[in-house]
Amino acid sequence: MRFDAGLTLLGHIAPVVLPPGVVIPRYVPRRVVPEYFSTVNGTLMGPVDGRNPLFFASVLLKGVQVYRNGLAQTYLSDVVHQGYNGITFLPGSIPQPGDIIECWGFPGQG
Repeated sequence: MRFDAGLTLLGHIAPVVLPPGVVIPRYVPRRVVPEYFSTVNGTLMGPVDGRNPLFFASVLLKGVQVYRNGLAQTYLSDVVHQGYNGITFLPGSIPQPGDIIECWGFPGQG
């Protein structure tokens, strides 16, 4: 049996000729999907009172994108990712009462 299109083996793409009876285990890549966190569902914690700039996700995060009332916040302009699960809004961007804070992030080790 000949595979002219090639197979992905250990990160390399090369044509492979398999002898009869040889089976290569199917590799199933692990999907990394961002998770959703929000002040509405309690997975993003901190009072939205117009004074509090610091919010915490319920798990450790990396690769965070923060939204305030549906608008993406700019890193280092509006918000910074503090530590492993903290999000700090910078002056001028502190959420006001009634604002909805949401973020998408990858659970991990910061």
